[in-house]
Amino acid sequence: MDNTFLRIIRQWLPLAVGISAIVFIIFLVIQQDIRIGAYDPQIQLAEDTAASLDNGITATTSGKIDVSKSLAPFTIIYNKQGKVVSSNAYLNGKTPILPPSVLTSRKGTEIPGENRLTWQPQEGVRLATIVTSYSKGYVVVGRNMRESEVRIVDQFNNILIGWVIALIATFSCVTVMQTVIKKKK
Repeated sequence: MDNTFLRIIRQWLPLAVGISAIVFIIFLVIQQDIRIGAYDPQIQLAEDTAASLDNGITATTSGKIDVSKSLAPFTIIYNKQGKVVSSNAYLNGKTPILPPSVLTSRKGTEIPGENRLTWQPQEGVRLATIVTSYSKGYVVVGRNMRESEVRIVDQFNNILIGWVIALIATFSCVTVMQTVIKKKK
């Protein structure tokens, strides 16, 4: 191998590693921001519904939301035994049911009585879901993650293109500099 090519690779490789690390961190931050933001309306709806139920206000769920297609938030109210009391969510013609352990689990959150999770009741249906407890049971509010997932893929593609351009640009720059240095000698 030509000495000039080896010098180019030796000078460019640390740049490529640094650029790759920075790009990975940028994607991770963007992906997490989009993913965490997928919970925003559900948090408020779950907390407000639980507070209303605790204050004796009867909460009703009206309409029907097909969780596999609609981006609208849905609500399922469970009693302490894990039985559905009220729901406007449906999937394949019936209310999707969370496993009972999910109702009582508190993983993934620092808020007492709340559980944030990605629920996949069937293949191809992912729901950003909040479970909040109230005195007589649990309030589940979720929403289809389809648009969040599309945004994550779009951002990944944009970042991937930027990463490749940055690698090519730095390699080209190092190559030009080595060529200029070699000509001056």
